[in-house]
Amino acid sequence: MKFVKHGIVALMLGSFAVGAHAETWKTIQNFNVWSMSNASNLTIRVTGIPIENPESCSDADSYMVQSSIAESGQDRIYSTLLAAAVSGKPVHISLSGCESNRPRITNVVIGKGTGPW
Repeated sequence: MKFVKHGIVALMLGSFAVGAHAETWKTIQNFNVWSMSNASNLTIRVTGIPIENPESCSDADSYMVQSSIAESGQDRIYSTLLAAAVSGKPVHISLSGCESNRPRITNVVIGKGTGPW
């Protein structure tokens, strides 16, 4: 019975790991923020540096903000990116998985800080 319980737990944990994506942090500067009123996605185009593509997304010409984040979270990401773009400051982006076949942004940070970047 112990073996069956441990086997079931191992299978459950393994199924969670299959869907998980590693988080990669990248610092970007000199970028454009594209927000179209008829689209649910926010596109970030970077100039002067290659696009980081840790998940081998098929269209690595820009970054996309994760659309499954609550709208208020997307608004905060947009505001942070806009503030960085206007001030000319670099921004740190967290990438995990793909969104519309492009690397997906899940978090953004302005500033030096002590984060993983």
